[in-house]
Amino acid sequence: MFVERDITYEARKEVQDGSDLGNLKIKIEECINKAFGQEMPKDEVSKAIKGALVVIAQDGEQVVGFASLKYGKLDDGQRYLVRNRVKRGNLAYSLDAGVVDRNHQGIGIYENLNRYRMQHVIDDKSPVVFTTTQNPKVEKGVVKILNEYIKQGLLTAYETHHYKLLGFYGRRLTNYPIDTKDTPYNELNIAAGDAFIIAFFLKYPNGVNQLKFDNNGFKA
Repeated sequence: MFVERDITYEARKEVQDGSDLGNLKIKIEECINKAFGQEMPKDEVSKAIKGALVVIAQDGEQVVGFASLKYGKLDDGQRYLVRNRVKRGNLAYSLDAGVVDRNHQGIGIYENLNRYRMQHVIDDKSPVVFTTTQNPKVEKGVVKILNEYIKQGLLTAYETHHYKLLGFYGRRLTNYPIDTKDTPYNELNIAAGDAFIIAFFLKYPNGVNQLKFDNNGFKA
């Protein structure tokens, strides 16, 4: 358990349902709604609070951040990316929900949540990790950690590919503006629910689990 200021972090593996989290479930739901500035659909929240890894940030008794990591159950857009050519045994992960209470943003909580998730990906030597987002800060945060892994020798390189999904969310997710100036995200119609799927292809020392990418998709 990491501690930053008064913030504590707890990671739980293989959370099958929100009920596995006990009384934290309601606190996480409240955190998600606060982070987006509006009440989110209950079915979306229920799907968010489970996964291969669930990380919870608390300030005392209050949940102020939450993130989940899921196995690579590919949606239609992601199946298009890999064209069903990911070799069996190669793990894919999806960086799923990741939120921080707006009153606790800007002090490194989201970065620490990401570190837990990305370390899990690296430990499993996953060759690819996806995320879907409207916010360039999400991508920037992952890239920062991947660059650190290269310096540490945990990765040799990585590739990043963007794929636009028109109307994916069907709405703007947050109730506050997102700064997309001078980024590829500026071409998204966020109000209409546009988003990017971002695929990070990870290259490990000695070629472990490496996938090659070309215009025809992945090759094991």
